[in-house]
Amino acid sequence: MAGVLNWSPDQWLPLSLRELTYAHDSTLLERWDHTATVATLLHNLTCCFVNANSKSRARPREFEYFHPFRKKKRRGLLVGKKNFQVLRMLGNAIAKG
Repeated sequence: MAGVLNWSPDQWLPLSLRELTYAHDSTLLERWDHTATVATLLHNLTCCFVNANSKSRARPREFEYFHPFRKKKRRGLLVGKKNFQVLRMLGNAIAKG
């Protein structure tokens, strides 16, 4: 981890493993943020040129498409096992009332 951070032993020895892990993970996220931003820019510029000069249509992508650690933010309510019973109770209460 200290090698990825490019730290000397006197910089990482006083830290706990948790602090070193936080520093490592935040550095990796920052590097991937940069890489995903550049990849998104290049892809979307390519889409502009392709869409302007040919009949085929390339779709622009969002930042999260190129980032392996960040998920795209979803909109709305995701129905799963955890919240299905709550929705069932709400539906029954609305049907009765």
